[in-house]
Amino acid sequence: MVLQGLADLRSGTVSPAACLVDGASQWLRDLGLELPESGCLPAERELTLYQLLSATAEDGYCRSNTVLRKLDSSTLLLRPSTAPEET
Repeated sequence: MVLQGLADLRSGTVSPAACLVDGASQWLRDLGLELPESGCLPAERELTLYQLLSATAEDGYCRSNTVLRKLDSSTLLLRPSTAPEET
């Protein structure tokens, strides 16, 4: 979904993936990803994400939480390790 969101942002497409990536943009930049500008998206990205998902899913709230959790888990490999070093 991150790759799709990046592609959508580059092309100016308003999509759930673009809203998701843009909503997490600072966090993704902190992880080292370069993100395109998001001038095509409305200011309230989370609300737009919810509205877009509600149009295609029975429960937009549940679906938006699901995609946010998937974003979180899909970026685990990009995060610095928080486990203590073995001695």
